[in-house]
Amino acid sequence: MTPEDANRFARRAVALGYYSQSGVSIGYCAQIAGMTEEDFIQYLGENNVSIFHFDDEAEFLDELDNA
Repeated sequence: MTPEDANRFARRAVALGYYSQSGVSIGYCAQIAGMTEEDFIQYLGENNVSIFHFDDEAEFLDELDNA
């Protein structure tokens, strides 16, 4: 692994952790990761992290009805 690869890996790992554990915004985490928001959302999906957060089933169903 080159130093650039290690740096990229570390930045992405930190951003992923911030997003999944601290609720930091996608935009800020994308900046940390050195990615666009779209690329970061795709990266989240590749790591089984959802961008959708619901407090309960009723909230989810309400959002589904509004979609």
